[in-house]
Amino acid sequence: MAYGWRKDITVHELLDPLPALVTADPARGRARVARIQPLCERLVLHTDGKETNAARPRWWNVLAGADPVALADLAATGLLSDCNGPNTILHGAREDLWRAWNGTADPVVATALRITLDTPLLQADAALLDRLARTVGPSTPDGVPQLLRIALSRADERQANRDSSSDGTRLADAQLVAELKAVAERVGAPQLTRLPEPSVTDESQPRRSAPIPAQSATAPTSPAAPSLAPSEPVGLIRVLRAWHLSPYEAGAPQHTLEQMRDLVGDGLLNLAARGQTDEAAQVLRAIAGPFDFRDGPLLLRRLADKLRQNGHDALAAEAYALTWVRTRGQGGWLNFGGETALDALRTAAQLDRTLTHRVITEEAEAVVSAGRYGTHGITQALIFAFAQQAFAQQAFAQQAFAQQAFGLPPNDSLDLAFALWDEAATVIESRAPRVHDSDDPQHPYRAPDNDNGTPVPGDLDHAFATAALAAVAHADREGKCRAMVATRSLVTLRPEATAPAMALALEQLSDPATMRPACPWERRTRPG
Repeated sequence: MAYGWRKDITVHELLDPLPALVTADPARGRARVARIQPLCERLVLHTDGKETNAARPRWWNVLAGADPVALADLAATGLLSDCNGPNTILHGAREDLWRAWNGTADPVVATALRITLDTPLLQADAALLDRLARTVGPSTPDGVPQLLRIALSRADERQANRDSSSDGTRLADAQLVAELKAVAERVGAPQLTRLPEPSVTDESQPRRSAPIPAQSATAPTSPAAPSLAPSEPVGLIRVLRAWHLSPYEAGAPQHTLEQMRDLVGDGLLNLAARGQTDEAAQVLRAIAGPFDFRDGPLLLRRLADKLRQNGHDALAAEAYALTWVRTRGQGGWLNFGGETALDALRTAAQLDRTLTHRVITEEAEAVVSAGRYGTHGITQALIFAFAQQAFAQQAFAQQAFAQQAFGLPPNDSLDLAFALWDEAATVIESRAPRVHDSDDPQHPYRAPDNDNGTPVPGDLDHAFATAALAAVAHADREGKCRAMVATRSLVTLRPEATAPAMALALEQLSDPATMRPACPWERRTRPG
């Protein structure tokens, strides 16, 4: 049965700010994580899957930060009960767990989980293995150096052509491998293999454009920037439009961002000095408005800085608030900045909170009524703002803003963030109701009873061991091999953390996990 909605990407307005809510109040945040799971499951079933397919793995990613112990138990149960079957979401959830907590967990169990993950090279590898290497001493069991060697060897599995078109990515990989090689040298482990340089072909060569001929004296040029700031708003807006329309071709004269800051900033200061603050605000709104100026948010921030330095706090607050509003979040597909440029919003509220609230309310209303890009991003942005206390230190203004804009009851900033989230969840749930038992999650998450708000409810090392043992259900033989090696290390080195994980694995295992001879990469890491 379909809901009649082709897609509903607004679920990401609930998912994206959840980590901020969990950080601010873990207990209340975990309750919302549990609430949204069924919605993420059934949206995939009742929409075309465009964008909504990302909701399920994103939910697991959020759960990894909110309740790692529950994630490990749920993922292990799901994988082991369907042993030898492919499940990219649950294996991805195990990686999410490692990414979120590898710096906190015991380095032995964190390394054991690491070698069972499919990704051969991760940014946090060097830091983790350095932590593990520091535990090695004369009395350290032999299993620890062996586990370290096996983990180091994973980097040799990286693809030789990984993002070969990106010099930046290759340099980052080379730096990470250099750090891993330093760890290997310190513990006497085999050195990592140097990747061959990608072959040079005609297709891989960058295309070079023909040289641009020198511009003749009679050739038309773009209009030069005026040397003096126009004295009226219409003149400033004309200058901004000329800058917006200036060509991008190499060699064409263009007004730089710094020039526009000085020119428009001087014009705004002149207006403010004459008492024409409303006219100056109109110019700021034009930059942030329908003209869609190139680099508009960057210019607004620079203008805000200049206005603040010259003592015009109200205009500066408006410019900072508009900077946050017009900084498009999540790579540009969301209205409002969300976490992006939140520092500008915080500065605006410090300068003039009442004005900042009015600007945000008016901009939200404008986007909802006639937004060029739709309303996506407004809800998550406001939740971020309240969750991270961007409007803090003036409860009366917060309450007035929330009541005026959303009809919410007065309360403190964090309570308003949760109230906004709850209201948005109610709306989206009403658009995608539960229609059948099959809509329910196969392995539902329930927040801990009597949650005391600790960041990790339960034993994190136990969670890592559970997630590592779950890899014995991997569909391919290489994955099973790595899981068996990790299991052996855990049983030998950390039996207390592994015993409950082993009990869960034996209880849930639905099919024999294939045992096979040691993999070549394992034999390569053995001493001698």
